[in-house]
Amino acid sequence: MLFQSSKTTLPEINDLEKFFAGIKYKIKQAKDTSPEEYRKVIKETSDEIRQKILKPIMIRRTRKEIIEFYKKDLNNQGLVFPEVKAPERIVYRFNSKTSAIFEYTISLLKTFNYYRYTPLLFLKTSLSEFENQQQRNIHREKQIQGWSHAKKKALIEKNYNKLHELAVCKNESNFENFISATLNERDKALLNEQVD
Repeated sequence: MLFQSSKTTLPEINDLEKFFAGIKYKIKQAKDTSPEEYRKVIKETSDEIRQKILKPIMIRRTRKEIIEFYKKDLNNQGLVFPEVKAPERIVYRFNSKTSAIFEYTISLLKTFNYYRYTPLLFLKTSLSEFENQQQRNIHREKQIQGWSHAKKKALIEKNYNKLHELAVCKNESNFENFISATLNERDKALLNEQVD
């Protein structure tokens, strides 16, 4: 066990009490120095604890590493990992009515908006105008934080034409998504004709 005695099996530390006594001494000595030096010592000692104590005992291991490095322990305890098979493709075939319902449901899901920072706007109880504006401001601020430098500059300069120009995505994947969405709309219209 790691902490039952001051002796340890950690790679770089033989005695925990001695290790932490050294850390405490460094911090105590640094208290009488400048704030910058004190912060530097705190950072160094924190890094030392992280590297010499926490890293060896809190390592994340993959299944393969566990099997490779701890095979003996696994066998002694009768533990095994289940074999993972490759995923199997499942194709669902819908009749025309089910397909139309599915497409309609997907189109509804695409209209959902993500309001992570404005949950109060959707409460059934009414908010004051100040609280409503506060939520809208938070939403707008979070939206702008994700913008490019050029878009933020156009907004600051109130160059709204440039802002609209920059809002248009010009990469190939955006074009492919647009084509895909257009085809989905046409397919949906064809499906609606079949259902009627």
